Amino acid sequence: MKNSTASTIIFLSTSTVVSAYQVRHGPWTVAFVLFACMDLLALFVCLRALKKLRPEDGMKESSKVAVWVFGNALNGAFAYPVAQMMPLALYVAVWGMSGFTIIVTFYGLFVYREPENLKNNDADMADFPSQAGQERGLAYDKRLALASVGHPESAAPPMIDAGQTANQIISGRNLATGSRSTKR
Repeated sequence: MKNSTASTIIFLSTSTVVSAYQVRHGPWTVAFVLFACMDLLALFVCLRALKKLRPEDGMKESSKVAVWVFGNALNGAFAYPVAQMMPLALYVAVWGMSGFTIIVTFYGLFVYREPENLKNNDADMADFPSQAGQERGLAYDKRLALASVGHPESAAPPMIDAGQTANQIISGRNLATGSRSTKR
């Protein structure tokens, strides 16, 4: 187990024990605290399992269902006590936001299909949307903005090809033009 995961679990457990102790005279509140902790732990486990599964594994869909159920159970568990304290208009708004979250997460997990060229972090094949006044696949260098506000010594060539590797950018080689940029 990684240090960040272990520290997260320790923090969550400590927080749950302290919270349950503080509300020990209210059984429904203790139940809420314990449910939220157990649901969050189950959600972490399911997310970790989902992250490790490959697309061709048959368990991916059932893991998505578990993530969706645990996430929305936590959503509903927090929305219920908040909505109970609100006037009618805000009560409707809280449950409306909760319902919207349920619909959006369902769409994101089950309906939306990731484009083939973006699976497995394959950014080399990704089509980048064009920005105003630029050609497709090109991006302004951040140093260009500095040059436009009076810092010409930090200016760089105005465009770099999005497909360049870090070594090619550092060496000053531009794949799009095949030329070498001048270093200042």
